[in-house]
Amino acid sequence: MLLRRPSLREGVCRLGASPFPLRSPSRSTLRCAPIVSASGGNRNGNGNGNGSEPGPTYRRCVGVCVVNANNEVLVARRADLPSVEEAKQYASGGKHERVAWQMPQGGVDEGEELAAACMRELHEETGMVSAHILHELPGWLTYDFPEALMAKWLAQGRGWGGQYRGQAQRWFLLRFTGLEEEIDLSGIGEVREFTEWKWMPIEDLADWVVPFKRDVYVEVADTFGAYLKAQKQSK
Repeated sequence: MLLRRPSLREGVCRLGASPFPLRSPSRSTLRCAPIVSASGGNRNGNGNGNGSEPGPTYRRCVGVCVVNANNEVLVARRADLPSVEEAKQYASGGKHERVAWQMPQGGVDEGEELAAACMRELHEETGMVSAHILHELPGWLTYDFPEALMAKWLAQGRGWGGQYRGQAQRWFLLRFTGLEEEIDLSGIGEVREFTEWKWMPIEDLADWVVPFKRDVYVEVADTFGAYLKAQKQSK
């Protein structure tokens, strides 16, 4: 698949003032971790399988699955790409170059609506504003951090001080309606998350993410893929 690189210069946003509130760039850039389970919930943000909010040991986050007119999904390569030696523990057969690709995601601010957090994170990480929500997974996806990875983060002064054992995510499906020139990976007021991006078929998502995130990507791809297929067939 042809790899497209960002067309905007690093550190430059050509969209003018951000339509979403920006936060300090000092916030940790760690956004994701391995999934353990996922199910249940409702659209107002309450639910982790039993209708309740995630517990205080899980960081509340949103995940953003953005598709273009061809129903291809935007993925981007993390700026903190692990070294080749580190990557080998996550992928074999020479596939370690795949481990740093993911969809946009990030934490929900105190008092922030989930849909608003989705749009804000999308803009901060990709520069996109020409997108609208099509669908939402009905419940929280919760997962725990591997102990070894958390220990590494804490040694680097990251990992939210060990406050969380894992994360709880709500996933949104969005349609991108703008031009690709709109995409800006400079960070838009945040620490830069990604270095390059591309579109890929939704069914390929799980093959381009670290294995410990694979289960959540399989669920997101299955659910949103079925929704997109149904929408296409109804036309």
